[in-house]
Amino acid sequence: MSKGQIKLLGGTLSLLLSLIVVSAVAAQSFAPVFEWTKRVQKGEEIELKVHVGTDSFTFLRSRTTEIDQTTFQRLCGDTPPQQIKVLPDEELVFEYQINKLLQLEQTLRGNKPSAWRKIEFLEIASYPLIRWTDFLEQAVSQGLMEYELIEYEGESFVSLTFKQTDPSSLRFGTRSIRFSDEFYEDMKIVKEFKPWVGNTNNFVILVHEPHWSLSGQYQLIPGLKAFIDTNSQYQFRFLVEGYWEEEIKYIRAEPILDRFSKDVSKEAQVFALLRNFLIDGPFAYRLLYDPDLPALAIDDPERSKKTPPEQKIKDWTETSEVAKSIIQKLQGLPSDEIQNQWQILSLWVYYVRADASELKGPDIIKHLENVVELYDALIKSLETLQDQDFASEISFLEKQVSAYRTNSKRYQFALDGDYTMATNILTHFTSEEYSNRIPMAFIGNFHTPAITSHLRSEGIGYVVIEPRVSLIATEREKENFNGALNKSFDTQYNYLRDLIGDLKLQVAPLPRELPYYKSFLEREAPKIRRQKIIFRASSPLSPDNTSKIYNILERNGILSNAQAIFAGSGQTPPPKLPGAFASFSFGPGGENPKLIIYDREEENWEHSDRLSYLEKILPILPYEKFQRETRKASFSQDKETKRMFLWLFDPQTQKFYLFEGEETINIFKLLPLPKPKDEEEALIHIRISIRDWLHKEKEKVLG
Repeated sequence: MSKGQIKLLGGTLSLLLSLIVVSAVAAQSFAPVFEWTKRVQKGEEIELKVHVGTDSFTFLRSRTTEIDQTTFQRLCGDTPPQQIKVLPDEELVFEYQINKLLQLEQTLRGNKPSAWRKIEFLEIASYPLIRWTDFLEQAVSQGLMEYELIEYEGESFVSLTFKQTDPSSLRFGTRSIRFSDEFYEDMKIVKEFKPWVGNTNNFVILVHEPHWSLSGQYQLIPGLKAFIDTNSQYQFRFLVEGYWEEEIKYIRAEPILDRFSKDVSKEAQVFALLRNFLIDGPFAYRLLYDPDLPALAIDDPERSKKTPPEQKIKDWTETSEVAKSIIQKLQGLPSDEIQNQWQILSLWVYYVRADASELKGPDIIKHLENVVELYDALIKSLETLQDQDFASEISFLEKQVSAYRTNSKRYQFALDGDYTMATNILTHFTSEEYSNRIPMAFIGNFHTPAITSHLRSEGIGYVVIEPRVSLIATEREKENFNGALNKSFDTQYNYLRDLIGDLKLQVAPLPRELPYYKSFLEREAPKIRRQKIIFRASSPLSPDNTSKIYNILERNGILSNAQAIFAGSGQTPPPKLPGAFASFSFGPGGENPKLIIYDREEENWEHSDRLSYLEKILPILPYEKFQRETRKASFSQDKETKRMFLWLFDPQTQKFYLFEGEETINIFKLLPLPKPKDEEEALIHIRISIRDWLHKEKEKVLG
């Protein structure tokens, strides 16, 4: 894709990275910067950026003010909008990048301008370029968790991700729950749904279950453990979305545990089931840590049977080509004959191109219905024109509107299930056996608006949590997930799920499926044994340390599947990355991971903080279409020893390299600021979670 094509997509890159030449201002302390990062970590609606100049880098923070239409028009001039968002109640928000330090927003309600905002970026502090490494080192102790740099066709995307830190506790009536630092390493409180204390002593922990994202599942499990361990004075009960039949309404762990092979680790078997989408995250947690924790299915079991398969909608790149073709043909017609077509076409472009990611629940359905109406109106208007042949364009539009209609029905079925789930959550509080337990309801985030609304109407408090890094699933993960729903993996046992499309997995295996699970685990056991034998044979360490390391690897969701070996005596990391004590890589499609340990010194494996790091490390591949252009690092500091750990993803070797202690200092030097370029812009974004934002921007660039 050419640069010109990229910049056609609403100026996406100029929204992401800007390069500003600023004068260097010496500064000895980063305290002014960290005062603002702490405010962002606590959930304040502030945007932070870093502008990079030829000899300094400058931190900026946003300030938003309401303005009137006259001021907006004066400041905006002829600047076109670079992005369009759809908000609840079908508000359209147009975003304008006026210059390096000024953005404008115009809101349309009912297709008429109704509000205007000015977002200015004000300087916090400026530092010489040579202090960038100092900033990164100090930022880790302030909650910096990740650095990501993507270089694509001469442009750069950079983001710094900080850990959420607040609140540390919430009080619901007479009960108080706490959120530890360990919880925030893997999870976060969802700011779109602010905690509500309610007006009774009852409350619910709503958990966004990541469905088909394995990375999300691998964060969910330790996040749940940290939360439940921190609040061990309470007992919990899991309430789970997903298909069920009467035999599995009360979700028991024993039928699976009874089929585990006795001579291989439970952890390796649990993660094998999870990796293949044969169980979900809540079930995996119970198998690992608390099989007796009661769990109940709360979904409408008929919903998944009625829901039609999802229809793929063409992205804006392909749709824009059709829009251009329509425009070219309309331009050949008398203007007085096509005024209606121009108006409909403009609205259609706005709605189809708009970012609807902030919509949930009923607002998604309303938006899809509006898009369908605009498609229908555009098709009808083009059919009335006899002087141009729009047959191919109309054919494309008809296929698209059919997909939108189908997906609108899918969401409506999902919405219908919200009432059932909310009712079943409320029923928990009338249960004589379980009402003393705190319910944790595992749901998809689509359902949250309706369920929280039901809870509020009944005076029930809630807090909504989810895995910290909410990533788009890889294509392989989606294929495997849908395969678990739709395909017969083993004809011998007729393992076929009756669900359709990318719905939530059923809550537990049905009794008739248990023989398949036993067969699956029997096939996995030799693989697990073989991996352990290979690791032991390669280890130069004592048997005790060798076993200790391997047991740690099996407790890590990603590493549990890796072929782990010690490197040969002459095998070392690349010369540009000296000091790495291990490397990790995935095979094609994220399969067949491999861990190579370079450090063969016995004494270095006596450190408990290194083992602790290996147990919780989560090397997440960069966005798959940019893996050759991405340098990424993730930071961690041991709470007890204060020793620094990090992994670095190297795009050339496509491997993650693991470092600790003083060796991390050299790696900070490999995490550069973007270099200034004449008359162009680049900036670094600071945020508390990657979520899907950066990935959506990358999708637009891919076009």
